[in-house]
Amino acid sequence: MSQLLALLRELEAARFYGAVEIKFEAGCVVLIRKSETIKTTNDCRDSRGAKDVANNY
Repeated sequence: MSQLLALLRELEAARFYGAVEIKFEAGCVVLIRKSETIKTTNDCRDSRGAKDVANNY
C-alpha cells in the first residue's frame, strides 16, 4: 500500500492528467494501471469561436 501512495503522490506532484485503475484481490493491491492523457497546447486553431461561426455562414 505504501508503494501505491508513493505513486499517487508522484503523479500529483507531476500534475498527471489521466486515469489510474487499481485492482484488488483478497484485499491486496495486485495491479495498478496508469492511462495518461496528453493535452495539446493552446497554439492550435479553435474553430468554435463566434467569429469563426459568423465567417462560415
